Amino acid sequence: MSSFINKKKITWLVAGLIVILLIVLSGSLFKKRTLIVKSVSDDNIHTVSIYMVGDPEFPYGSTNCQAILSDNNKTVSRQDIILKNDGKTATEENFVIMWQNDKVIITAMAEEMEPVRYTVSFS
Repeated sequence: MSSFINKKKITWLVAGLIVILLIVLSGSLFKKRTLIVKSVSDDNIHTVSIYMVGDPEFPYGSTNCQAILSDNNKTVSRQDIILKNDGKTATEENFVIMWQNDKVIITAMAEEMEPVRYTVSFS
């Protein structure tokens, strides 16, 4: 009887650990993306969308963002951006977008970092 109870406890313990592991992994694999800013090129062909990925790291941590460049609704490239913004959420004020003939320049700015320029080419 005692070994049956021990096997049952071990089974429940393993099942509980698997559930906890799945919850932790699902949180990191399926982080929500929040659109921060969207800009369209002068020729209306290219679009850059900047998303905040997940929530800012707590407390006073960085904020993960991603810029996605698309061409006629097809993703051309992605650029990961880290804002050192004292744990605050990303806003439109954190980004300046400049379109040029064959590329887009994204400048990311935040309270705890110097401005960083990212150049993303269309091709």
